[in-house]
Amino acid sequence: MAVTKKLRRRILIIFIGLLLVQVGLVARLTQLQVLEHAKYLNFAQEQSKGNLLTLPVRGKIFDRNLFTLAESIDTKSVVMRTSQATANSAPLQRVSTLLDIPSNKLNAASDESSRLTYLKRKLTPEELTSVQSLLAEDDMRNAGIFLVPDTKRFYPQRRLASHILGFTGLDEYGYDNQGLEGLEYHYNSYLRGNADRYSVKMDAKRNSLNSWDLDIKNSGYDLVLTIDKNIQYMVERELEATFRAERARHATVIVMNPHTGEILAMVNYPDYNPNEFSRFPQEYYKNRAVAWDYEPGSTFKIVQASAAIDEGILSPQDRYDNNNGFLRADSKTPEEWKASKLMSVEDILVQSNNLGAMKISAQLGSQRFYDYIRAFGFGSATGIDLPGEITGKLREPREWSNISLQSLSIGQEISVTPLQITNAFAVLANGGILYRPYIVKEIRTADGVPVQRIEPMKIRRVISRKTAQIMREILSNVVERGTGKRAAASGYRVAGKTGTAQKFNVSAGGYSSTRLVTSFVGFAPAEYPAVVISAIVDEPAENEWGGTVAAPLFKRIAERVLPYLDIPSDLKANEFMARKE
Repeated sequence: MAVTKKLRRRILIIFIGLLLVQVGLVARLTQLQVLEHAKYLNFAQEQSKGNLLTLPVRGKIFDRNLFTLAESIDTKSVVMRTSQATANSAPLQRVSTLLDIPSNKLNAASDESSRLTYLKRKLTPEELTSVQSLLAEDDMRNAGIFLVPDTKRFYPQRRLASHILGFTGLDEYGYDNQGLEGLEYHYNSYLRGNADRYSVKMDAKRNSLNSWDLDIKNSGYDLVLTIDKNIQYMVERELEATFRAERARHATVIVMNPHTGEILAMVNYPDYNPNEFSRFPQEYYKNRAVAWDYEPGSTFKIVQASAAIDEGILSPQDRYDNNNGFLRADSKTPEEWKASKLMSVEDILVQSNNLGAMKISAQLGSQRFYDYIRAFGFGSATGIDLPGEITGKLREPREWSNISLQSLSIGQEISVTPLQITNAFAVLANGGILYRPYIVKEIRTADGVPVQRIEPMKIRRVISRKTAQIMREILSNVVERGTGKRAAASGYRVAGKTGTAQKFNVSAGGYSSTRLVTSFVGFAPAEYPAVVISAIVDEPAENEWGGTVAAPLFKRIAERVLPYLDIPSDLKANEFMARKE
């Protein structure tokens, strides 16, 4: 009897215990399946996914006529699932052999903590075909290796405008499709857009890939440039020919609209192909139009001549006497000028006379000369929307030596960039205004809706319109009867100035007689210029003078660019202005 009661008590305890367990299980199941259903459903879905951070479609870059200069094209990349593929697996070894992937990269990829990692980015069409055939084989189907959509930056014109466009690649943080040089770098935040993710669906064992869902949104903005692809091409061909013929070290040409500051062409040689930039020396990436400075030599003489005329210190009729300095125009008769071998201000520039240039600067004085140098834009960046621009070198008058004024008069003791000297001549060409040069004229969405339009920006008036007109006439005579004769373009009156600058030899403590920078900077038509063109050839081996190296280069470019722009050879100022309006 006692045994039976004891047994019943035990059975009751067990029953109550089982009942409590059952109630607990029901409660837990209710919590999981009802109360926390959404939480664990989301958890399960996340467990069945692999995420791969990628970037949206990068914006395009167009020339001023909407010709494509840079775009992103569809391609594919190879990825591996690190939980499934190992560096020693046979399928992975086959892929690495096919794509020539180094073993150290395979090991690094296998050690990645992320679920998916890239094996090789941006396959070529030939590589893609080979990989697709390999992955179609039966023993590769569950190998954890997949092809995923990707984009590749492509420059359809290869070397054209390479220093302007730049290129993309991995940045210092490992992010891909980032601008590394040129406009790609400077406007990277506009071009790249916002990051997206690929979502990869897997089964419970994480052995299969059902699909790829790509959400392409927030793509980058497009850029429309001031560059004209056809002018850029013309200049590149002419500059390359001169570079090779002269066996020069470097060479640069800039074509600018002096009335707006728009850059129509900017060319450096040697250049490179941004599609395969890693095959070229890094020094080729440098845009020397803005990131290289040199002593300008005689092209700089326009500064003190313009300043002296603008200040009323001299007029074009004033004459310089080798013994007595400057004489007013009414102090001698023309016969006495000839007898005394006097030179006019015009003659000083036409003949590129150094002593005369020094006398003009002496009349100005150090501070006024310095003020005009600064007003013309030297010693500070132009503000162009390109990376790497330097300011050149210009010391303040308190730092000058007793010969600095004379040295500056002939373009020494100062360094300038090709863009700065181009912009200074644009002041003479447009009537006395300094503009900010620019190279992007519009930022727009992928479907062509403008986001921002960049307008010409006047910085300041440097000289009067009358002074600019006088200087244009003087520089026309430089070409017609002076050192710039070889710059004369058929059918157009050209104005400009030659320069032959000796390079300073630091080790020797003086200027070299063999290492020279030759240049010609000018504009045409002279009466109302449509373009300013600067041609600068660094260390030519065959010729030694700006008039024999750079001036002929200017001529050939002008004779191609002006007809292309539909500028009649007999164009007058009022006709041109009417056409512009």
